[in-house]
Amino acid sequence: MDAPVAPAAPALPAGPLARARACLAELYGEERAAAAWADVVELLARSGARPALAAPTEADAVLIAYADAFHAPGPLPPLAVLDRVLRACAPGAFSRLHLLPIHPATSDGGFAVADYGAVDPALGDWDDVARLAGRYGLMLDAVVNHTSARHPWFADWLRRRPGLPDRYIEPPADLDASALARPRTSPPAHAYALPDGSVRRAWTTFSADQVDLNFGDPAVLVEMTGVLLGYVARGARMIRLDAVAYAHKEPGTNCRSLPGTHALVRFWRAIIDHAAPGTLLVAEVNAPEHEVLPYLGRGDEAHLVYRFSPAALTMLAFMREDPGALADALAAAGAPPPGAWLFNVLGTHDGIQLAPVEPFVAPSDIADLCARCRDAGGLVGERAGAAGPAPYELDISYFDAINPPGRAPRHVEVRRFLCAQALLLSLQGIPGVWSHALVGSRSWDGARREGDARAINRQRLAAGPLLAELADPSSRRHAVNRGVVAALAARAAEPAFHPDAAQEVAVHGPVLVITRTAADGSRAVCAHNTGSRPARIPAGGPGGRLISGVGEIEGDRLAVAPDAHAWVRLPA
Repeated sequence: MDAPVAPAAPALPAGPLARARACLAELYGEERAAAAWADVVELLARSGARPALAAPTEADAVLIAYADAFHAPGPLPPLAVLDRVLRACAPGAFSRLHLLPIHPATSDGGFAVADYGAVDPALGDWDDVARLAGRYGLMLDAVVNHTSARHPWFADWLRRRPGLPDRYIEPPADLDASALARPRTSPPAHAYALPDGSVRRAWTTFSADQVDLNFGDPAVLVEMTGVLLGYVARGARMIRLDAVAYAHKEPGTNCRSLPGTHALVRFWRAIIDHAAPGTLLVAEVNAPEHEVLPYLGRGDEAHLVYRFSPAALTMLAFMREDPGALADALAAAGAPPPGAWLFNVLGTHDGIQLAPVEPFVAPSDIADLCARCRDAGGLVGERAGAAGPAPYELDISYFDAINPPGRAPRHVEVRRFLCAQALLLSLQGIPGVWSHALVGSRSWDGARREGDARAINRQRLAAGPLLAELADPSSRRHAVNRGVVAALAARAAEPAFHPDAAQEVAVHGPVLVITRTAADGSRAVCAHNTGSRPARIPAGGPGGRLISGVGEIEGDRLAVAPDAHAWVRLPA
């Protein structure tokens, strides 16, 4: 009689799944990881696999917009109005669209999510989202750090309902808040009253209405992984991990960008690589830049990470007519690892971030930026600091940030603004353009009435009057819109702007030069004059052709107009 055969050991996962499984063990230890892995495998089986998507190219640029960025009378929901406006003012200019949170929410411009599975009826429905996904590579927001205090999950947690994940964090009574790196001045924990009169405290990095999720419980990680895969099923081709740097908590640390947070991001990267190859995971990290770049890992963490530093440093360059600090920051970043890219922005729904530039400027530079912002009609947001509140962001439209109202003729303002946008588009990686930059908006005077400093850069625009202004050749909006769209077209046509194309940075007085080199050896020399006088710089080589901006090739020199850019294509 044959001896009994021992059952075969379970096969270990391969490829991305092996990476995901290893991250679980790193986060929770082997025993808890094994139990969670069974749930992950079941989740992946239900979700199915998606065909692989192509990698980004020079034609890729992202428009960042609220679903209700534009409104119009009549039956069309805001998501449909957004589609209509973009087709009218930027046809073919953007390959990708970042929709800011579309869910039912209770505060913070949609970032206090009350239901991850629904679209806010005031914006439209999933069919409207699907139509946009059919036209663009869609980026959806995964607000992974917290939910609304009115999310049903939080009500269950407050009441300690049995049999549910421990979804939120009850901080120790002696939590030392002075050690925390936080983007707000509000308390890091709040007390919530229950119907029986008792009170339970919860961790709140951002506000009393935004309660942090507890990724110390693996069931919470599985639930939020299901949210991400749900976005893929709804057509998302990019997923933005909002405020992900704060996701992992360890009392006694600063609770930002901890090793556990990086393990979470690597886990999600592996899951996405397996289930939807080519779908891009984007880490939104607002911190000093040396803390931001590690979110790309070795090409195994986020596919993209936000680079906020060009915003404040470009503003400073025009203030001083000196792009030196910006050049230093660009050079310090280095080349991303294979399979990863930088997501470059000048403007977003938030203000101009200051933390990312701290390694490159002096405190006096930060003070000067704050003073210029206030002088131009903007506001300065604050965060909690070791010595009390400290500047955190400049709340102002980017047009006004580099063009304080009433200081220069309109044609100079427009040229300077287009120079800044061209600088953004020239950088290695993928650019993100804020919707108000596309249409040349100034700061909104209704922000103070609303009591929300960030609203200064978030005005919802009436579609009809906006389209009329865009059609008027004498208007500021027309000039800005045409200029941005033309620069995007020039960028999309040149292999030297491929996200992987090499980048070299040089400074010639007030001119920042970004030279991009394609795989075929062709080059784009991108000159950006932050000064108020014409400049002449080396043209980069013979045979050049101006493809964007205001300049002229004069033998071996490139003449660049003041406050303007000039892009030159050089043959291989």
